[in-house]
Amino acid sequence: MSNIKVLQGTAVAVVGVALATTLYIVTRRRTKEIPSDYVYPIIGNMLQIAKYAGKDLVHEYFLFVGEKYGKIARFVVGTERIMVNDAAEAKRILLSSEFEKTVDTRNFAGIAENGLIGLDGDKHKLHRKALQPAFGPSRLRHAFSQSVTSTKQLIEQWKSQKGDINCNLLHNMNCITLDVIGKVALSQDLRMVESAANPTPEGQLLKSQMNTVVKTLMKRLSVPSMLWPLFGLSKADINRKTKLMLKSIGAPIDMSAKTVNEKFEKTIHWDVMDRLLAGNVGAKGVGVVFNDEEIADETFVFFLAGSDTTALTLTNLFVQLADHPDVVKKLQAEIDAVIGAKGVFTQEMLPQLKFLDCAVKEVMRLLPVALAVQARTPVAPTTLCGYQVYPGQSISINTGAIHRNPEYWHHPDKFWPERWESDFMPVPGSYVPFGDGIANCIGQRLANLESRTVAALLLQSFDIELPEGQDLARTTVSLTGYKPGLQFRFKPRAK
Repeated sequence: MSNIKVLQGTAVAVVGVALATTLYIVTRRRTKEIPSDYVYPIIGNMLQIAKYAGKDLVHEYFLFVGEKYGKIARFVVGTERIMVNDAAEAKRILLSSEFEKTVDTRNFAGIAENGLIGLDGDKHKLHRKALQPAFGPSRLRHAFSQSVTSTKQLIEQWKSQKGDINCNLLHNMNCITLDVIGKVALSQDLRMVESAANPTPEGQLLKSQMNTVVKTLMKRLSVPSMLWPLFGLSKADINRKTKLMLKSIGAPIDMSAKTVNEKFEKTIHWDVMDRLLAGNVGAKGVGVVFNDEEIADETFVFFLAGSDTTALTLTNLFVQLADHPDVVKKLQAEIDAVIGAKGVFTQEMLPQLKFLDCAVKEVMRLLPVALAVQARTPVAPTTLCGYQVYPGQSISINTGAIHRNPEYWHHPDKFWPERWESDFMPVPGSYVPFGDGIANCIGQRLANLESRTVAALLLQSFDIELPEGQDLARTTVSLTGYKPGLQFRFKPRAK
């Protein structure tokens, strides 16, 4: 019996190697001209990427590829990924009907595989159509109100301590963004800001297991899928590690389900959770019925994408502001003129904060938090940057590289919000922090509103410093930002 198992194991290994070798040969034949680092048989570019991934520096590899190979490049880790650093082609890929969204579903096995980020084709369109109205004008008004409430709550906590505030800003921004997404998308009061100084066990569990998920996504990028079980990256591994998180996500789903009928009768202003549950309870005009796995995965997607991205963007912004006091003074002068030093902030004031809009746009250009997440594939054979590409090949925009491409940006490595003044319009396709087209970020209007609201309120009350002696190296753990634990000093403004 043991001999049979040995033979079976050997057969599986041989078949796996044969399949990997075939993939390697086909990949080399189909895209032999697209530039890349040397692609080793079976493991592809695993060795080159591992040098960066092992230090959480994958963003630097993407920048390196963009600088070394120019408009188009590729790398292979299990599957092939083509990276585009050309504005005209980026616009074509994201907006034209020649390309459609594609997902390597294996990367999301056990991680929101039934949510928007893990879906493509008709199923993605169905989910997108059903959930998009949850980010309409009424929900954005609610988002503004909750952003103000949560930020003022944090400010009051800080002011109660008297004097300067030394804090882990990313942690505080995560508390705000989790509270906002909880209220706006899921109608849940997570009370993260309230417990920011002393996190609750539930809050700590949610964050730690979310971190497990994002680290897994990044590690999978640098390890061929056939080796995932050896690195603890298989679907079974992830299910085991996130069991408690999935249980905690189930609680708000169950709570919403109990009151959903009554809510549908009283209002048409449904949030994400309402729209996920609507078809299951026979709400009028709803033709989509989400199963339990889809509801759980979409809920997790909005927790993850709705909190970390905006929190990282705000942290990136304040790092730059601490290094550019002239920009801070200009922003505060604008805020004082529009809102007042102690004025009441309303949503109608947001469009008047034009220089703040410039600063947020600039930090998303210089330091995008999401890299190469907008994958597309051609619907028919075509050429891209002069190279032949085929259906099934995964093509992404090299966001970090295209945002710093000197062909499109003057002083590309400089934080310079003034570049956006006088109604500056970037070269189409050269600025894609939220992607574009059929699979752009569904919550981008919420993210834009939230980041500007939080930044305005903090700048209304505080000046910013970065204590000396800290490591300001950036890292990528699924998303790109500064190392965890970066400390800021917020100094109450002299009135």
